[in-house]
Amino acid sequence: MWEDAAVRITGGMEGDAYVLTVAGELDHEDEAEFRDALTVAVQGGSGRLVVDFSGLEFADSTALHGLLSAQRLLAPQRRELVVTGPLRAHVARLFEISGTADQFSLVDSTEATRDR
Repeated sequence: MWEDAAVRITGGMEGDAYVLTVAGELDHEDEAEFRDALTVAVQGGSGRLVVDFSGLEFADSTALHGLLSAQRLLAPQRRELVVTGPLRAHVARLFEISGTADQFSLVDSTEATRDR
């Protein structure tokens, strides 16, 4: 578990997926923690990587950079990265204004990923 005053990140295997849960506020000050958590997630699983942003209240480009980097590492392994919500308006807007919404599998809940 990675935790500071602004962000809480936990992760582990759930079925055939590695689920990384990110809550609180994720910004440039948390870049190292987020990157480390994603590295563990990429190395620690063989199936899908699910990043649960349902508890994320704020995110800046740190979130996008981390997700894009993880996706590049997963692609050669033919592993999928799924971002789950429901996303708060500010976080959803980050994907929209950056033009990256279509770069990720965005689903409403972690439970919905079990049907994929």
